Amino acid sequence: MRPAKDLDEFLSDPADRYVSGRRWLVFAADRIGGMIVWDNPSPEDAAHVVRSLPASLKREPHGYLIDARRMSQQVDPASFTTVVEQAGPTLPQYGGRVTRCAVVLPAGMGAAVVMGFFTIIGAPFEVRFFADPIAALEYAGQPDPRSFLATLDALQEKASGTPALLFRLRALLDGDPAGASVQDAARQLSLSTRSLQRRLIEARTSFRAELLAARLRKAQRLLVDSDEKITAIALEVGCGSSQHLSALFRKMTGETPSEWRASHRLS
Repeated sequence: MRPAKDLDEFLSDPADRYVSGRRWLVFAADRIGGMIVWDNPSPEDAAHVVRSLPASLKREPHGYLIDARRMSQQVDPASFTTVVEQAGPTLPQYGGRVTRCAVVLPAGMGAAVVMGFFTIIGAPFEVRFFADPIAALEYAGQPDPRSFLATLDALQEKASGTPALLFRLRALLDGDPAGASVQDAARQLSLSTRSLQRRLIEARTSFRAELLAARLRKAQRLLVDSDEKITAIALEVGCGSSQHLSALFRKMTGETPSEWRASHRLS
C-alpha cells in the first residue's frame, strides 16, 4: 500500500493506500478496508477516523477490519460520543459496500466500549468480534492474512513510534498490575527476562516504568468508575498504601488521587 499525504488525498483516491494520525491508521487494500486505533484516542482522533469512512463508498463491495487490540482500557467518553454522533447516522449508506466487518477487541473494559458502539448504532452489515487478528482477517476476506497482518503491524508501529512489544506488554500489565513481575511478563511474551529488559531499554523505557504506568491507568479507571476508597484502590493496583499511590499520582499527574477523581469524574 502507498501512503497518502493526508485524509483529503486518501478520500480522493483510496485504492491501495493508507493514511495515519497520532493514534489511528486507515487503509484500503485489495478486497478489504479498515482502521487501526491504539492507546486512548482523543475526540479529534475519532473525528479523523469517522471522516475516513466515505472511502468505502468509492470501492467495490469489500470486507472491513477494525483492529482495536492496542486500545487502552481507559477510553475517553468524548471520543466514544464523537463516533456515535458522527458515524451512527451515516452508517446505513455503507450496507451495499461493506459486506462484513471484523472487529479485533482490546483487553478489559476497552472491549465493552467497542462492542457497545455497535450495540447502540446497529450496522447494515454483519459484524463479528475476535481476539485473534488472523481469524478476523480471514473472516473479512483477506486471502493471505498472516502476511497482510505483518504489513499492517509494521505500518502501525511506524505510525505510532511504539514497538509492538510495548503494546503487548502494556496489555498484560493492564490485566494485573498488582501481581505482575518481569519474569512472568517475559514468559508470557515468549522471551527470556534478559531479552525483555534489553528490548525495553532499546525502546527507551523499563519494566518498572511500564508497571507504574499500568498501576496509574488502573487506578484512574477505578477512581472514575467506582466509589472505592483510595486505600482500597491503592492495594488493588499494587501500591502498598494510599501514601504510595498519592506519591505516584503526584509524580505522574501533578495531582493527588482525590483531586484527579474530582476533576475527571462526571457529575
